[in-house]
Amino acid sequence: MKYPPLHIALIGGGKPSAFFGKQHFDSVTAMRRLGFEIDRGVLSSNPDMALEYAADWGITGYRTLEELVESAEVSYATIATPNFAHFDAAKYLLERNIPVLLEKPLTVTLEQGYALRDISLQRQVPLASAYTYPGYWATTVAKRLIRSGKLGPVRSFSLTYLQGWQAKQLGIDQEWRRSAGKSGAFNCTGDIATHLVELLCGATGLSIEKLILATNSFPDDPAKDDGLDNDSNAILWLSETEEGVNPMGTLKSTQIAVGHSNDIGVRIFCKNGSIYWNQLEPEKLVVSVSGQAPKTLERGEDLSGEEILTGLLDDILLPELPPSGHIAGFQNALATVHYRFGHIVNDWRERGCNGLVEKDYDCSMGDVAGLRGMQFLDACSRSIADGNKVVPFIAA
Repeated sequence: MKYPPLHIALIGGGKPSAFFGKQHFDSVTAMRRLGFEIDRGVLSSNPDMALEYAADWGITGYRTLEELVESAEVSYATIATPNFAHFDAAKYLLERNIPVLLEKPLTVTLEQGYALRDISLQRQVPLASAYTYPGYWATTVAKRLIRSGKLGPVRSFSLTYLQGWQAKQLGIDQEWRRSAGKSGAFNCTGDIATHLVELLCGATGLSIEKLILATNSFPDDPAKDDGLDNDSNAILWLSETEEGVNPMGTLKSTQIAVGHSNDIGVRIFCKNGSIYWNQLEPEKLVVSVSGQAPKTLERGEDLSGEEILTGLLDDILLPELPPSGHIAGFQNALATVHYRFGHIVNDWRERGCNGLVEKDYDCSMGDVAGLRGMQFLDACSRSIADGNKVVPFIAA
């Protein structure tokens, strides 16, 4: 079925060189042939700058969110503002029946996250979290393989997210991440550990039962820094499997790892096999099965002879991507997130803008991934406050 074009509004993003706006813009621009395009937006909280940035982007700009909603058709909005501005913008849009694809973490407090979830459910308007890395072909295959049970129950895991840009300030315009008033209780844990939580829970289908967190802070300029964490270490226990065991493993996220840029490693160990994925080779998935040599599976290869994948690849929803090996990595993954959320929005429109997800298309919907990330940060805060002790994932 051919859907009508989707008019996507970018909220935030800033000047053309700003990281988050550019990633969203490049990702969706690459999908114009599919009917997806960011072609309007409010790119700054300063009305004059909002129009200037929009002119630089070559899209239709609006001075305020109110002006955008009153003047233009918006199929859905993608919010790429700093964390503290997520809630008001998302609430305003959802209350006007405009679907929202919201950057993570969902908000700066768990209470705000619940509020957005409740508005989405009450008004039956789609809300999703823009966790990029589940948008890769390889991570989608890993999720389907583990959840199929073909590797047996999950037993352990080790996930790492290594960045080095805060070891010494590199001039990246992201200083707000070190501000408690703008970022929330955490910097590194909220910024990148939440990605690991989504990759882990999304792939295994298991929930977090309890955790312990320890962090360190290495400020580049203490006079301009609130001392938020840039090195984060967690031990997690997941929900019980059919073996009667709660799988236990670690999440290591850091932004002071000199020599590392965006190095994500996902290792999940099951009874009869394991998977390994690294974001630096994003189209490859290493699958190990007991008694067999590890196999590297890659998008674009003929995998019809891989018995373990039978029935798992047929309906993976991906946009038209370049041939394997001709990739823009992160942009393609984020484009896939938009593509999947766009299908959810179109399905919703076909139902008369009523009723939420019937098929999730492997998209991280707000009632699951968004709140899970906020619940994770709430538990992390309680662990720190209790002297780095083990705490239940959901407060009693």
